[in-house]
Amino acid sequence: MRDLNPRRERDPLETASTSSSSSLGRTLWRGFMLSYGLLAGLAWVLLALRDGLLFQRRASKRVTDKELADARDRLWNLAKAPLPNFKHAFFTTPDDAAVSLHYVVSGWDAGPRPNLLVFLHGFPDSWALWRDFLADARNLDPETVYVALDLPGYGGSDGLAEYGPDGVLEAVTSFVLGMRERYLVDGDGSNAP
Repeated sequence: MRDLNPRRERDPLETASTSSSSSLGRTLWRGFMLSYGLLAGLAWVLLALRDGLLFQRRASKRVTDKELADARDRLWNLAKAPLPNFKHAFFTTPDDAAVSLHYVVSGWDAGPRPNLLVFLHGFPDSWALWRDFLADARNLDPETVYVALDLPGYGGSDGLAEYGPDGVLEAVTSFVLGMRERYLVDGDGSNAP
């Protein structure tokens, strides 16, 4: 290999035979690295096939059914508190096409509060998305009413007759206005569940 750097002084003992031997050494080293990588990759594939990692099946259907039943009881049993200091409640929109919306609300016993915080989930999900946040008492202020809504058609809420951005927006707007009237200090609080 020819050195094109004019600043480097050439070693007088360097000959064509030493440069060809270093080229041979580099080629052998690259061949070793390639064969080592291929051998290691082949070993991983063989171990995965032997252990069945590529062809594993889920646990039996009974375990899945039991898990679903436990989750249904834990999250949707209206006789149980969904979280400590929270309760299930329903709100019916005052529209012509009334929709019953399920929500979980903090259960402070001292009446209306100055702050209202409404949690909305994404699609598809439910109020349970906020479960871990709401269960941590460090996140909660006793001067705030916390409400986690199930959007129309999700969780325990009724579905809309016709879906579109306006229908969902109107249902959520009616809900927020209703929560404001029900739980905030400036509302009358007479409709509190």
